[in-house]
Amino acid sequence: MSLKEYINGNKILILLNLFYIILLILFLRLFNIPPLAIYFLCATLVSILVFYILFSYFIRRNYYNNLSRFFDESDLFSLTELLEEPTFIDGKPFYTALLLLSHAFNQELLKYSNQSNSYQEYIEQWVHEIKTPISSLKLIIETERELLGKLYNEELAELQKIENYIDQTLYYSRMEYSQNDYFVSEFPIMKVIKGVIIKNKTLINKSNISLDIKNSGETIFSDEKWLSFIINQIILNSINYSKNEGAVISIYVIKNSNNIVLNIKDNGIGIGADDLPRVFSKGFTGSNGRLNEKSTGLGLYLVKKICEKLEHKIIIDSIKNEYTTVSLIFPKSNYNEILKEID
Repeated sequence: MSLKEYINGNKILILLNLFYIILLILFLRLFNIPPLAIYFLCATLVSILVFYILFSYFIRRNYYNNLSRFFDESDLFSLTELLEEPTFIDGKPFYTALLLLSHAFNQELLKYSNQSNSYQEYIEQWVHEIKTPISSLKLIIETERELLGKLYNEELAELQKIENYIDQTLYYSRMEYSQNDYFVSEFPIMKVIKGVIIKNKTLINKSNISLDIKNSGETIFSDEKWLSFIINQIILNSINYSKNEGAVISIYVIKNSNNIVLNIKDNGIGIGADDLPRVFSKGFTGSNGRLNEKSTGLGLYLVKKICEKLEHKIIIDSIKNEYTTVSLIFPKSNYNEILKEID
């Protein structure tokens, strides 16, 4: 708020005071008061008026400037606790209205938070409950393996796809509230890779994919559960977009002075140059997704978001109809530094 704006907003008050001074001059002259005395009195009144205008302006300007900085820098949820009540009377109704709005906002936010938590709890409960019949179906398929014959691998593969979609649903619901779900530790990177390969062995065998894994003893700092989901999504993409013949997935680790880089490379259908910059966008399926009607466009979006939360970097390099390489970059930092970044 500028001085000009403040004066313009109070021009009626100022004009009334000036009108009062003029009337006072005329009144005093009727009683033959010496002009010097009238001049001194008028100068005093004008000085008081100017002082009042400047004083009230600076009080309001400082308050509203502090209020503006508060909105820019502070936590709006603590508005009612941190915002000071104005000392000028015309600011009190504004202050009261602001407190009422803040209270209403916090109530709506609490309501939304409770609804979100309830929805997340429902999703997690649903995921855990639906895994029970899936496990039962797996057991039935294993029991009836001879009876199923060639359908055995087909049935297991379809169940694995269902499980992967369920996991995607679970991690999507957890992603925005994952601060309390982190458990960062140091572990061998190959431990997670082997777990993902075993989990998807039926899909890998069904797609006739060869694996070229260069074992590495490198350890990294990360959350093992979340990293397993990340690698699982990458491996699934390699499976879903593999070639019909001669498909190979290569997994190897490169170590440099600052980072440990996990590379997952396939010789599948690749990603077009136009699609590559957008592969992490939510819901983006690209030209490959249009060929695969079951593509959701969520896998790499979730991978990117989780990598950001874990302070990992992800890079994708690809040439259409030749290869796709996904690189996960883990900084050589310690456990406490990663936890500090997450918090």
